[in-house]
Amino acid sequence: MIITVAGGKGGTGKSMIATSLAFVFAKTKKTFLIDVDVECPNDHLLLNIERQKVETFCQNLALI
Repeated sequence: MIITVAGGKGGTGKSMIATSLAFVFAKTKKTFLIDVDVECPNDHLLLNIERQKVETFCQNLALI
């Protein structure tokens, strides 16, 4: 099962819903929570866990 929580506006509770769902599902199933917010990923703050750096990723941006 894949559940996606998305929206365009900030401050509407997307992270709270996503972390709450992940917390509940993780009690009985193998669960992955992926925070793909490029500006301010904060799921780790809501779950009170320390992030681990796995890899540095760089992407070139087009100049307009």
